[in-house]
Amino acid sequence: MEPHRPSRAQVAADLRGLLRVLQPGGQLSLSRTRGLRPAYPRGAPAVARQGILRGRPGFGRSAAAESLQRPLPGRDLQPGEPVGRTQRGRGPVPPAADPHHVAAGLHGRDRAGGRAAAGRRAGAVPARFEPDGGGALMAIQPQEAIKPLTVLELNTRIHDLLATRFQSVVVKGEVSGVSLRGGHVWFTLKDASAAVGAVIFSSTARRLPFLPENGQELVVTCQVDYHAQYGRVNLVVSKLDYDGAGKLRAAIEQLKRRLEAEGAFATARKRALPFLPRCIALITSPSGAVIHDLQQTVWERFPNMRLVLYPALVQGTASQRSLVAALRQCDQDQLADVVIVARGGGSFEELMAFNQEAVVRAVQAMRIPVVTALGHTSDRTLADLVADREARTPTAAAEIVVPKKSDLLHHLEERRQRLQRAGLIFLIGPAHQLALRQQSLARLARDLHQRRRERIAHLDGMLRQRDPREVLRHRERSLLECGRRLAQVRDATAQRIAGSRLQTAGLRERLVGLAGRGLRERLGVLQSRSARLGALAPEQTLKRGYSICTDAGSGSIIREAVQARRGQAVRVLLSAGRLDASVDEAVE
Repeated sequence: MEPHRPSRAQVAADLRGLLRVLQPGGQLSLSRTRGLRPAYPRGAPAVARQGILRGRPGFGRSAAAESLQRPLPGRDLQPGEPVGRTQRGRGPVPPAADPHHVAAGLHGRDRAGGRAAAGRRAGAVPARFEPDGGGALMAIQPQEAIKPLTVLELNTRIHDLLATRFQSVVVKGEVSGVSLRGGHVWFTLKDASAAVGAVIFSSTARRLPFLPENGQELVVTCQVDYHAQYGRVNLVVSKLDYDGAGKLRAAIEQLKRRLEAEGAFATARKRALPFLPRCIALITSPSGAVIHDLQQTVWERFPNMRLVLYPALVQGTASQRSLVAALRQCDQDQLADVVIVARGGGSFEELMAFNQEAVVRAVQAMRIPVVTALGHTSDRTLADLVADREARTPTAAAEIVVPKKSDLLHHLEERRQRLQRAGLIFLIGPAHQLALRQQSLARLARDLHQRRRERIAHLDGMLRQRDPREVLRHRERSLLECGRRLAQVRDATAQRIAGSRLQTAGLRERLVGLAGRGLRERLGVLQSRSARLGALAPEQTLKRGYSICTDAGSGSIIREAVQARRGQAVRVLLSAGRLDASVDEAVE
């Protein structure tokens, strides 16, 4: 029976499977006569014995092994398909060049770039590869064993890679688990899906404007650090910044500290609320449930209580200006005994108007007690802190400000009954009322008499001021006073002038004396220097017997004998006259 001859695709598939299972240290040979056989005298490695020889008859197996399936998974390689890695811009990498590739042990004649035919791609299965023909031997050499890494070496490589790739990164997240150890700040930066440890070393912490706190949303600038010994990632923080709402909270916290330092939140400055106000001012939105709840609660507790509404925006960019205007108008009108500033709750951003400094200052400047009812529970605004009283809801504020009328009547009835039981009911009888009226009339009479006397005295003073004679006398006194002051000024001025004249005369005498002495001294110096200059003049030197010899032609002075030559015409200057001569001999 003619043996089965595999196709090229089948050969390529078998070769790929063979290369994938080849282990370091193994050696297989593919020959013309014996097919695929182990090259070890004591047998193939365990992996080869278990499955590597299961193949097709064309590779040296019997026909009985045809039914066995190859245990190696994977897709079939097509002729000409690359089996190595791909280099960027330079084509595929030869498998033998990669020490971790399963084809690293191929014989040199079958490696790409060795003795491959022209045009064959590196790392590709030959399209005309025939394992049984050609009489050639293809040896698969053992692959060099890959040295395993220790855990520390692996972690060190990871550390170096992260240190190179993540030298400076910016990460955003929420702070939790803040702890201080050895001057260093340790915390966790997290979001909804992940968390990572972070540290601020003490040298950096001293430079930062603030330190992280639990719950803050921060943006950190950091370097990724991988601890090689423990295999742990940490962010080494170099800079902190607030994120979004965090910046707003930081600004509010800064304003809060400033107001607290000024004493705006002090308990001593908070005023007591009136027991029974005659009028209540409401600063809130004119539409919505808040004003309805306030009206309903106040009038349920005390019917016909006077309410004055100062409409204002309580949300949005214009709310700050609107709230300040309403507060100032209410304080200017002075109609109410107490003010309720109300809003129906909201998020942190929606309540920002009540954290603005202008609104807080306006609440602080109110001359009327202020109750805030902003309908929130998680965050207290700065307006709450500076107000005289704080309520959680508008309804609660109305209950704080207005007592129930039924309760007041009930208490009054209780007091009346107690007085009656004590036998003191006569105190409120007609005689007592008459005595009270008499005392009141007497007090009113005294007050009226006092006011009339004050009025008469005031009118008398005005009359005297408007009397022409009194006006003339007043002006005369004013003129006399002015004349007296002018005389004093004139005398003082004359004295100053006389003193100045004496001082000027003395200064003039001193100046003349100093000037004369200075001139004499300078004249003497000038004469002395003139005499010295005269003694040094050339004419004086010539008078002492010296002479000056010059060249008759150029007129230049001859100072040394070497400057003269035999037969040269010279001119000798004397103190009186000159001599024309010629040089017979120059002697040095």
